Amino acid sequence: MSATLVAALGTERRAYIDGTWTAGRGAKISVVSPGSEQLVAELDGAAPDQVEAAIGAARRAFDAGGWPNSAPEERIAIVLRFAAALEARRDSLTDTVIQEAGCPRLIAQSVQVDMALQSIRELADLYGRMPAWQHSDAPLRDYMVGASVRLSINRYEAAGSSPRSRPTTSR
Repeated sequence: MSATLVAALGTERRAYIDGTWTAGRGAKISVVSPGSEQLVAELDGAAPDQVEAAIGAARRAFDAGGWPNSAPEERIAIVLRFAAALEARRDSLTDTVIQEAGCPRLIAQSVQVDMALQSIRELADLYGRMPAWQHSDAPLRDYMVGASVRLSINRYEAAGSSPRSRPTTSR
């Protein structure tokens, strides 16, 4: 993501579709502060066909991009760079939460911003510590039942247990 694009994310009010800022053809979206009842921002709403175009562009970008085939270490580095970019904008994020949600500064900063930033780093760390066999290359559709994600449960027995109680996987 370019520095120009990152900078525009905080000020742009149009939809970002397939690499281009595009005027939305849907209804305007007004963001009102619940604390002051003042208009904080007005954004272009997207028309249904623009939403579909954005979803299609995101799918193509993901499938044709490097993310699905990148090593866990590369993914972690990218996520940590994203975390650093957000942390550099911590004060702005806090001010935005205060305006949009009407939260007191202490709650907005400590709970809604700092905990989210901490979670990004903790999840990246957790992903880095997962054994290689936990990284699934199977397409998500292989884990779907209808519109729901199917759970995979692993059960492990203590070492030295009987042969009939080997680790099992059920879906």
